[in-house]
Amino acid sequence: MSHQFYVALFINASQDMYPDYTIGAFTVEMAQPIQLGPNTNWEVWFSEFTCAGAIGKGIGLIYCDLILPQFVGRSLVRCLRTYIYPSPERQRGRFENVYYVPADKQKITNISVELLTLEGERVNFEDSETPSRLALHFRKVRLAW
Repeated sequence: MSHQFYVALFINASQDMYPDYTIGAFTVEMAQPIQLGPNTNWEVWFSEFTCAGAIGKGIGLIYCDLILPQFVGRSLVRCLRTYIYPSPERQRGRFENVYYVPADKQKITNISVELLTLEGERVNFEDSETPSRLALHFRKVRLAW
């Protein structure tokens, strides 16, 4: 496997397996398992997110089951990214600031994502015909010795 790669997820890609999906909470089954390997460390960057605009405004937290828990305030949670909404450039584009977080899985068969407010409520989105998509960048950790 390469030292880095991208995974693009369309939120409705596994709707037959997970019919209760929403833009704010979904699971995508991989076409084939991704093997990161038992003796390697990987990091993940949430690089792109395209979706219908969020309703309301505030701070959103993007939770993902494939990363190690991170400190967010006084909590230790699997938060991949925080963002401010509404923000058209973030709801239809790339995140400019790069924040890699450690991956927790060695074998990835599916990826679950949930978008919550600071209060723990799901972020509500406008209805949209455009399939929502997100991209994750994986890279092997380089140890500095």
